[in-house]
Amino acid sequence: MHFLTLPQYRVQIDQNANKRHASVVLVWKEFYGRVLRILSFSLLENCPYQDGTAVPRTHVVVVIAPIPKPVARNRLGMQYYKGDKLESPKVLDLSCVECVVGRIRDNDMWALIDRGGIASLLEAPEDHEDVRE
Repeated sequence: MHFLTLPQYRVQIDQNANKRHASVVLVWKEFYGRVLRILSFSLLENCPYQDGTAVPRTHVVVVIAPIPKPVARNRLGMQYYKGDKLESPKVLDLSCVECVVGRIRDNDMWALIDRGGIASLLEAPEDHEDVRE
């Protein structure tokens, strides 16, 4: 696999999914993966919606194969994971995708790089002009 960018996506997960008679407790979790497909489709007018309306809507879903869960974090907050094997693909609404992150090899691990956040970590105070008068 030679992909260098990954989407970061956020979904609600039932933290009691493995507890047989426990009530559902949804928590937000972030994941990373490789985009396999993006699909767009419209539902027919007579298709029932959960909110009771019958207006046709266009839906966009993304098929993502998650990467292994990050196992470490460095002092800059960058997450690391091992391996190149992808997990089983998931179908998600495109609105779950928050951003795209990069990945770089660091010895036997991969580091996830948030290209927007890393710049603020590397910025030195002298890079800004003094605007005091």
